[in-house]
Amino acid sequence: MIHSKRNTSTFILSVFGMVVFCGLLLVISYNIAIEDKHLIWGILITLGLLCFCFIGLYKYFLFSVPIVLDSHQIAFGKRKYPLSEIQHLKLTGSQSHASGWIQGQTEGAEIAFKNGEKRFIIDRMYKEPGELKTFLEALLITNQAINYQKVKPINHTELKDHFIVFDYFKGSTLFSFRGLSFWGIMLAFIFMFYANPMRHTDTVFVLFGLTPILYLIYGWMMHYFGLSDEYLIIKNHLFFWQKKVFRLNDVREIAFTYSHDKGPYNCTIITKDLNSRSFRAGSLSKKNWQAFKAQLEAQGIPVRVEINLN
Repeated sequence: MIHSKRNTSTFILSVFGMVVFCGLLLVISYNIAIEDKHLIWGILITLGLLCFCFIGLYKYFLFSVPIVLDSHQIAFGKRKYPLSEIQHLKLTGSQSHASGWIQGQTEGAEIAFKNGEKRFIIDRMYKEPGELKTFLEALLITNQAINYQKVKPINHTELKDHFIVFDYFKGSTLFSFRGLSFWGIMLAFIFMFYANPMRHTDTVFVLFGLTPILYLIYGWMMHYFGLSDEYLIIKNHLFFWQKKVFRLNDVREIAFTYSHDKGPYNCTIITKDLNSRSFRAGSLSKKNWQAFKAQLEAQGIPVRVEINLN
């Protein structure tokens, strides 16, 4: 029997994002209320933001219900389904979901039942979604003994002792849309600060409060990729210290997908243990994506393309 566990990092990031977003709006609304002497509007906006946070958290828990799986049935929360009632099982693919207040598509498994119901295992919501999917694959598709072996992560420092040549697929942090918007905002903040640093306390708050947050947000969207004969490495333009490495032999499939919040394109790496990791790549042009796809396929890696590369 397998009991799913919620991905605590996803939960913490969701809560942090909601708190920061709502906190900034609260500061702005408070200043407006004080300056315009309309305190009632400040109270109403505060209550509205609190409701917004609670609704977002409710949706998060709704789409990450505990899953219990054994050889006879699968349970999503209190709802139980016999495995014999499963009509179709899709182990990978982009699935509809809502995380917090955001609705869209993200990697996961789809289970269709004979009564017309569909349930989803959204990868980013659970700690080890691959274990659940491997169990289902063994019971319903391969009819073989269950053998879940987690793919071991590679520390990028292990590659330092070897001379490995990578072909990199990346765009420019200066001339891409997100690069231009990031540096444009940073220059605007600095100009506002130096134009009148003593009078505009809001400018100081924006410069020293929002800048780290914007750096984190844009850094989250600025990955790029390198390929060698044996490895796939993921780096980041802004988080220059960040490196993730995968053995190509451990990769089951790679998907180019839309972000669930209409952000930059994702590269989702599905490993052979049916777990997945997604990396947003806001600097890559369509030519970069096309070249990356061609190189992956040339090295025998299946690529699922859901974005427009034309």
